Amino acid sequence: MFMVDELNPESMRKYRLYLNYSQDKIAELLGVNRVSYSRWENGAQTPESPKMLRLAFEALLNRKITAESKNLYEKTFRQQTDETSKILADIDQIQKMRVRGKNHIK
Repeated sequence: MFMVDELNPESMRKYRLYLNYSQDKIAELLGVNRVSYSRWENGAQTPESPKMLRLAFEALLNRKITAESKNLYEKTFRQQTDETSKILADIDQIQKMRVRGKNHIK
């Protein structure tokens, strides 16, 4: 689980960009208007509840990290399945060739 140690204007921007969200989108997800969020990210204003904001960022970041991990796992599994299928097809072809009495491999 990813933990946000410090939430400051610079880290807010960094996390928002990592999440690939606009200020409008992140403000909507956090339940605030874009102007308020923009002020927080620019350091012009401090959020009333920094702990809640930090928890919200943690939840969003963990959701993205979980989704990325799942996608990576599925991609790796598909690649391994494809490679296994190719190997099994090659073995099957070799066995068929041996049954036919052929002693060479293409």
